[in-house]
Amino acid sequence: MQNGSKVSSASSTKKQQQLLSLISSFTQANGFAPTYREIMQMLGLSSVATVHKHIKNLKMKGLLVGDTHKWRAIKSSAGTACATEPGTTSLPLIGSIAKGKKIELSAKISLCTVPETLTPKARTCYGFLVQDNSFAAEHILKGDLLIIEARDTPVVGELVLLTTVDEGAQIERMPTRLDASSHIQGIIIGLVRQMI
Repeated sequence: MQNGSKVSSASSTKKQQQLLSLISSFTQANGFAPTYREIMQMLGLSSVATVHKHIKNLKMKGLLVGDTHKWRAIKSSAGTACATEPGTTSLPLIGSIAKGKKIELSAKISLCTVPETLTPKARTCYGFLVQDNSFAAEHILKGDLLIIEARDTPVVGELVLLTTVDEGAQIERMPTRLDASSHIQGIIIGLVRQMI
């Protein structure tokens, strides 16, 4: 795994550090910046306006550059560079999950290398590490890397990462109807398991 850009903790809040690290890692992995909506989904923020506010503050601090009015035009002022092995791609590893617990976002988002066949081109993907065996019913085990597509409109039968107010993180096959308290974080499209 490779680290994203360094951010001075004195100059930004924890959420701003996560946002800056996500933008840097995502840009390294994909060659372009995430959209405000993708950032909102990946960081579990409540609205695009919240993302805009954080980006505006980071620009004022000189930690981000780019035209706010152009699509995918924001980037870290530190610059980015990323090299991967042939046949692989890099994804931002944004946090970890355990069933029934709040999703833990990393303060410093790093990159993980996965086979490019696991990530469809022209789709926004990111990774989460599984903390325990609580998702074993879906054959997802502790230490697995879940590849999540940032999409909030799943097809019935797809495996979905949900968060709920009462039950925290959940992984379920897409039901025909969602509970009003459920929020779709993304669609699980792949899994990488390290065998020792």
